[in-house]
Amino acid sequence: AALSALRHGGHALFPAEGASRALELLLVLDEAWRRRNLGGAYDLVFVHATARSVLDFARSQLEWMAPEAQDSFDGTTGARRGGGHPLALREVRCTSSVRRPCGNQTSHAK
Repeated sequence: AALSALRHGGHALFPAEGASRALELLLVLDEAWRRRNLGGAYDLVFVHATARSVLDFARSQLEWMAPEAQDSFDGTTGARRGGGHPLALREVRCTSSVRRPCGNQTSHAK
């Protein structure tokens, strides 16, 4: 449904609590954006007052992830299978407000 809305010129907003469900949602969406090469066509933006801090803190606390999430990462390096930090979120841009530009990014954005 979200991709359909985007393809028809709309927007998709996923309200989520910033420190837990939002991270899970960001992992899923980042993977979908990369798999389908959507980064050039659609922006994927994490809007939260402390977006940068939430991601930075989560990146430093990988041992607290659910076992299912940990299993998707390489146990020796903490890297996502296929390379990179599991929370690199290369397709996600961060901003503290929908009114602020996304130029100050936590992750690599397209």
